Amino acid sequence: MKQTMVLFLTLSSIATAQAQQWCPPGAEWHYDGYACQFCPGYIRMRNMGDTTINGQPCSRVERIRFYQVIDSPVYVDTLTSLYTYGDTGIVWMFDPQLNAFDTLYDFNAPPGDSWQLIHLPEPAFSEPTFFLTVLDTGHINIDGTPLRWLSVQYNFGDLWSDQTFLDTLIERIGSIDWYMLPYSLPNGATDAGEGGPLRCYHDNEISYQRPSVQSCELPLAVTEHAARPRILVYPNPGTDVLHIEASAKGRLEVRVQDATGRQAVEASAPAGSLELSSVGLSPGIYLIEVNTAEGRRTVKWMKQ
Repeated sequence: MKQTMVLFLTLSSIATAQAQQWCPPGAEWHYDGYACQFCPGYIRMRNMGDTTINGQPCSRVERIRFYQVIDSPVYVDTLTSLYTYGDTGIVWMFDPQLNAFDTLYDFNAPPGDSWQLIHLPEPAFSEPTFFLTVLDTGHINIDGTPLRWLSVQYNFGDLWSDQTFLDTLIERIGSIDWYMLPYSLPNGATDAGEGGPLRCYHDNEISYQRPSVQSCELPLAVTEHAARPRILVYPNPGTDVLHIEASAKGRLEVRVQDATGRQAVEASAPAGSLELSSVGLSPGIYLIEVNTAEGRRTVKWMKQ
């Protein structure tokens, strides 16, 4: 009986480790991507197989950018490859500026833990004050696979000290609302940034697609980005009152969901602005889904 139990626990541990594997065979990410401010497109990242950097076994992730300038042909740029591996819940990525592997994600981290953001492979900002902080943790099931998630906040020091940037990191997938390389966000202060949010992810076992996108690869002849309304949610973080404004004219429908997906508030307005009372909401992270005649957008909001 004891031997059977040991065997069962061993097999369960192996199955769990495989389910949470980072960058497994067939792993492929698609992100929104911009080569310039008016050059819509997408970035495809793909696991190209195993290699070794500084004696450390890792995977090489190919980065290719597809974009279009107005009515031009589709351009294809091959960007610098990424080198990454996962170990016991921590995702490591090679940082060329350090010539060493550094922490990209730590799914073992409790709320309140923080770490410095890893640098982009190409030259960008390199302020040591750029870091992320874990706000909340939990579990999600994708295609029958149990995965952990982290709700995080990015801090870019004095660069954007008056703004809050929130994200959700999912084990095996990575960033949902921004980009695998969060340094791309402050880099956007000087150009259009590189990529994000995530459009979809898949490997040989699981797949995920953002509900608001029609396909992994953005049809560049039809600019999907232009059809999305601009949404402003403030104050963020907030307390008792939530203001929502949309660039689209006409009726505005809003749904507020908590981190588990449970609908907490639903409201609508005939015009493009709405004020909601959030007095009855517990402190935490919420998803604000805004529907207009021009499309649907989802914004993450934190109640303090």
